[in-house]
Amino acid sequence: MNSTQTFKEGALASLGGLLHSYAHLQAQYTTSVHMPDFQAFSDRWEKTLYLPIRSEVSAVLNRRQSTNCGGLLYCAPGPHTPLLRDVGEGSLSAYFNQVTLLDIDSESLRSAKQRLTLHAESTRIDSVAMDFSGPFGQRLCDIFLAALCSTRTAAEVLTYLAPSSALASSIFGDADFILEQLTQELDKITGGRRYSCLVSEMVASFTGTAVWLAFRSALYERFARKIPIEELQTCLNAATRLWQLYNEHFLGFHLDFLRRQVEFNGFIVLVFDTCKVYDQPELASLPALTQTAFLLGVLASRRLRIAHRTALSWRDHPNGFDVHLYGIPISDFQAHTHNVELYFLEVAN
Repeated sequence: MNSTQTFKEGALASLGGLLHSYAHLQAQYTTSVHMPDFQAFSDRWEKTLYLPIRSEVSAVLNRRQSTNCGGLLYCAPGPHTPLLRDVGEGSLSAYFNQVTLLDIDSESLRSAKQRLTLHAESTRIDSVAMDFSGPFGQRLCDIFLAALCSTRTAAEVLTYLAPSSALASSIFGDADFILEQLTQELDKITGGRRYSCLVSEMVASFTGTAVWLAFRSALYERFARKIPIEELQTCLNAATRLWQLYNEHFLGFHLDFLRRQVEFNGFIVLVFDTCKVYDQPELASLPALTQTAFLLGVLASRRLRIAHRTALSWRDHPNGFDVHLYGIPISDFQAHTHNVELYFLEVAN
């Protein structure tokens, strides 16, 4: 086993003990899983994801014939603000007189603001450390943790997770109240500012990913080598179904949050992963949602019109690694591509 395989196996295993704290889990996932992948494959990520997104956004801004589009709210920029990078064609930040970076991680925000300030001298850069996912990520953690701690067998874990629709609905039962709280919290920090452009990059499809990975690690640690792999996979399938339903609920909640922040005649740039597809056809793909047409109904109910739509193929892992988790082979790091949807949304009349 080489050092890369050892590191990745250790990184995944480390997530299993963090279901008690969504904030710590997200930080660990970003540090030990997401950022190492970004650093290893940054050229491919740039060419297949970030550059196409910047080009699409720039084209829309140019069609609007606007050299100054007011304010931009960038959700989850991470430490490297990929959509605002200046890599020769100029930074999209030049289109705006003010940019607000919104992220759960204060350290990422400091790095992002420092990086952006270097090539956006004429743009005001603000940062807000805030978990705009509300309590929902922690509630998903709590359900997975209870499924493991209140049961004795894998069959009982499966029974606990079987009513996935009811479990997902219970997480978001007070979504309207939480939305009002988060809106007031952000308004208090920003002075009630509204934005001409809002960018949400992968927020809707990855909010629950670290939680799903943590559950799998904890599940395998507890039952690996004790029961057949097929039984473990059945439990994981139930967890996957809950994760997908969570993604759908959160996508709707997130759009409600963004909808409240956009100004009249503004627009929302929504980018999210829809499916992980492996190069090896025998490896099952992993959809992020239960149904691909789900978003259309969500948009219609929120009076959001699709002004432009683009499908992208994000080459996440061009090279594959054989990785095991507690002796069980996993496909996470095999060569794969993510199907990604990019939407430009306007408020319908």
